[in-house]
Amino acid sequence: MKNFILVLGVFFAVCVFWSYGYSDEEFIEQWNCISESGDNDLCNGFQDCIKLVPQCNLLPYLYCMKKILPDGAGSCSKTEEAYGNEKQRREVDKCYSDITTLPNGDNWTTFPAMAPFLGCVEDLGNKCKSRKNSESSESSESNSHEHSKSSESGSHEHSKSSESGSHEHSK
Repeated sequence: MKNFILVLGVFFAVCVFWSYGYSDEEFIEQWNCISESGDNDLCNGFQDCIKLVPQCNLLPYLYCMKKILPDGAGSCSKTEEAYGNEKQRREVDKCYSDITTLPNGDNWTTFPAMAPFLGCVEDLGNKCKSRKNSESSESSESNSHEHSKSSESGSHEHSKSSESGSHEHSK
């Protein structure tokens, strides 16, 4: 009986760990955010995440990178995206998936050995989305503040011209 409970416990743990993976689309969304961010810390963080990929899973990635982006990942700046453009990143992902998908249909995002890499990318992706959201809210606040200033200024100018017009009429 003790062995049966132990076996069930191990089975449950394996199932929970195995189901960690998330979809290719979620990965691509995070990779795009990081690559398009222009933030060297995020892009360097992605490079650090790649170091978490086991060697046997790294070789297909290197092959796909060389095939689709022969000049490498490129740089991450306000004017240049890392890892080419979204289309090229999708091509790298498809190439990698084509090589690593198992006969039963499981793709690389469900491999337990990839969980540390995926967790790392997910953390960076969440930071990236959070920064984008805060930048867009700051930008919209700034625009609404400027708009309210110009509205106040416009109504102030209008009241000045109304006052001067009424002064002229009373003369």
